[in-house]
Amino acid sequence: MTKINYVVIATAICSVFTANAGVVTGTNIIDGSGGDIIITDNTGSAIAVGAGFVSLGYFSIDDTAVSAGANTAGMVSTLGSFQSIVSGSFEDEGMYLKSSDYGKGGLDAQNNKTLYSVMGNGADIGSSDQFILYKHDDVINADGAAPGVDDNTMVVNDGSLLFGTVGGAKTVDASNLLANNNYTASSSFAMVLVPEPSSTALLGLGGVALLLRRRR
Repeated sequence: MTKINYVVIATAICSVFTANAGVVTGTNIIDGSGGDIIITDNTGSAIAVGAGFVSLGYFSIDDTAVSAGANTAGMVSTLGSFQSIVSGSFEDEGMYLKSSDYGKGGLDAQNNKTLYSVMGNGADIGSSDQFILYKHDDVINADGAAPGVDDNTMVVNDGSLLFGTVGGAKTVDASNLLANNNYTASSSFAMVLVPEPSSTALLGLGGVALLLRRRR
């Protein structure tokens, strides 16, 4: 497991909501002026506006199983257990901000489950062949005991990269950004290509055939 730690300039994100309601928010916009983490495909190109997808959610399997399956051979199967809370394409070049409100009872069954971000180069998991999987330090808090208690704010400096690679700094086009700032990332996360299940199966069959040939 790769632990990613960053020293960032804190910014306040204020959300106002009533008791028995919550909000889950995830973003890779950390300070908006140079400490952000650009999301790229496996060639290092920042994900274009309106392309790719990012989804915030949780897994129906436990964290140990998620970590064990966070590899090229197991990723497709592991993502089959992912349950999305909110999902959508990139609003800015290589940058995202996703947020979803939920009422009391909406996530009760998932209380204390770890929150994850899944990113891919297609419109959704099924149409993607490159992925990033990020495990946040946050957990779902669905008790609704008081205003603010359910606020889960996830940024990519709080957690660990389970699947993907860490790249160098990237500068993206200011004209593509909502805030019209020229974000220069302190780092970037690149997606990793995952072979189709059929391709993996063929590779496995090839290995079996080679073993049989050697035995003869």
